[in-house]
Amino acid sequence: LERAKFPNMNYTISSSPDLGIGAGRTLALSKVKTKYFFLLDDDAVLTETSSISGLKELVELLDTTDATLVGGSSHLRQTFAFFMEFEMVEGERCLSCFLNSCNHANWTIPGFPSCVRCELTTNVFLAKTQDVLDTGGWSYELKTIEHKDMFLRLKAADKKVAFCPKFLVENRPIDKGIKQLERLFKGTYSFDRKAYLIKRRYRNSQMKQRFKNRWNIDGYDSAEGRDFPNWMAKQIKEGRM
Repeated sequence: LERAKFPNMNYTISSSPDLGIGAGRTLALSKVKTKYFFLLDDDAVLTETSSISGLKELVELLDTTDATLVGGSSHLRQTFAFFMEFEMVEGERCLSCFLNSCNHANWTIPGFPSCVRCELTTNVFLAKTQDVLDTGGWSYELKTIEHKDMFLRLKAADKKVAFCPKFLVENRPIDKGIKQLERLFKGTYSFDRKAYLIKRRYRNSQMKQRFKNRWNIDGYDSAEGRDFPNWMAKQIKEGRM
């Protein structure tokens, strides 16, 4: 970015060579001075449905309901929104993620017929700054899985999440990450693809174990969905929905 074109933009540079996405986002969040903040990945592009008028609806929802966060969707993950539950599965404590369950449950937000209750959405959302700060934001320890961890923090703090799938962003086509790294290091540093993949797998394995330890679980299943109707019936019976 050219600073001359964006004079009001704040640039934060960390001295850590391995800060991580979660720590970077929490660091940026700590500098937010507004009531709400809007999160958008760097490969996302706003569209007609996610224009100023679309953002106004998200702001109005946070202004008039008890929701802490309201998420949108992307054309690659239009149904990436679900409920989560800690439960015992074959003697083990697991985190079950009921994929696409927010749309299927259809718990509409009063006054916002195109939005529903939810517990986790994609990286396109508007949220109340202080509420997210109060729950700790994103983890400094997790280099991956930080997104799911942040939403679990909201759930644990009884913060409400909404999902408005009509607020849709496009994902611009980008080269594969490894190819970008190869171009980045070409002529400057040697880049060993095999060594990089081994390191990445090891890092992901580390983070998964750290995530399990944090939430005291033996495993988690992001594809779980077969028991969602029974789970939903249980929530209604217990008065949670």
